[in-house]
Amino acid sequence: MLTEASEVSLTRAVTFDEKILRTVSGIVEDVRKSGEEAVKRYVREFDSPAAADISLIVPKSELESCAKFADARVLKAVLTAKSNIEKFHILERERSFFTAGADVMLGQSIVPLDRVAVYVPGGKAFYPSTLLMTVIPAMIAGVPDITIVTPPDRNGAVREEICYLAQLLGAARIVKAGGAQGIAYAAFGGKDLVPVDKIVGPGNVYVTLAKKLVYGYCAVDMLAGPSEIMIIADDSADAGCIARDLISQAEHDEDASSILVTTSRELIRAVNEKLPAYVSASKRRAIAEASIQKNGKSILVESLERAFAAANKYGPEHLEVITRLSDAEVIGSVKNAGALFLGENTPEALGDYLIGTNHVLPTWGASRFSSPLGVYDFYRRVNVIRASKRYITTAGEDVIALAEYEGLSAHADAVRERQSR
Repeated sequence: MLTEASEVSLTRAVTFDEKILRTVSGIVEDVRKSGEEAVKRYVREFDSPAAADISLIVPKSELESCAKFADARVLKAVLTAKSNIEKFHILERERSFFTAGADVMLGQSIVPLDRVAVYVPGGKAFYPSTLLMTVIPAMIAGVPDITIVTPPDRNGAVREEICYLAQLLGAARIVKAGGAQGIAYAAFGGKDLVPVDKIVGPGNVYVTLAKKLVYGYCAVDMLAGPSEIMIIADDSADAGCIARDLISQAEHDEDASSILVTTSRELIRAVNEKLPAYVSASKRRAIAEASIQKNGKSILVESLERAFAAANKYGPEHLEVITRLSDAEVIGSVKNAGALFLGENTPEALGDYLIGTNHVLPTWGASRFSSPLGVYDFYRRVNVIRASKRYITTAGEDVIALAEYEGLSAHADAVRERQSR
């Protein structure tokens, strides 16, 4: 059952367990100092205790030999998702631009990053959707060197499906290392791996803290928190659909949040009536039950305006809106959300898997200042400037005035030197 709450309760405390932070700090520093040998030790300890030998990178011959995907039904879905994700993300491409006048040429050169690592979780299960969502935008941006970082199984092997998709998508290599050690290896590199420019992809708290600690040695996409969904609904919404969608987030992990904000007390009652049976039927019942009990909330508001105000303050990762309002009215009311799902026939699961938008989304309220993972995350921008002799002779006087005002006389002298030629 959802806990009754108020709009005031929609707050988060972004904190990390000090013990875990110390553990991750030790791993990251050890990998920075000792390189591959430290990574291998941690892989043997945390990922592959039964491995006879630890090889951190899947040999190219083995990668190229993976020509099958274990489940034909899943492969069909994966290929459909791949096509949809590519079609959507191609629209995000950026182009260099230049504008020229008589005396000035200005522009911006759009250049892809050289090397990127994508983290694909694999401790408890394999998530092909995450591999697609992280590699495809980098590929479309034109990144020439993409490394997949993923935990191997207890015997030191990587699933055939990962090898297949790495080959299909054109990844350069697969690194067999999970958690903090995998992130640190990508950031610092070693004799067999050049340090990357950016690390992207979701992971557990160890991955998140490692990304936080290596930032500065390379870029990272975001610090991912527990998954969350907020559903805004009025009395036109179907209680069964809402209950199913709340559980779809609750089954991720015990810390996931599932929140219903509605103008209808009757809807809250109907959703609560359906939740127990739906949770009991879930294959991840224990996780879903713990999540709903800990972070499942129902919030009754007097108007949809109040509901949208609460959503914009909270900045949910996933926001579903099932009301009588038009799409334009809803879109105009939402400022802060990782992804917005409109109408009863658009469950959040579509965005997680197939429809084409990216499922690597800001959490912890970060949608107030950040965006979903996209092609734009894999570019760097270079400003381009050219000025004529006439421009520096005339406009240079303004540069001199500003430079001298700020006490930077060498800047002013650099302009005067050209004016005197």
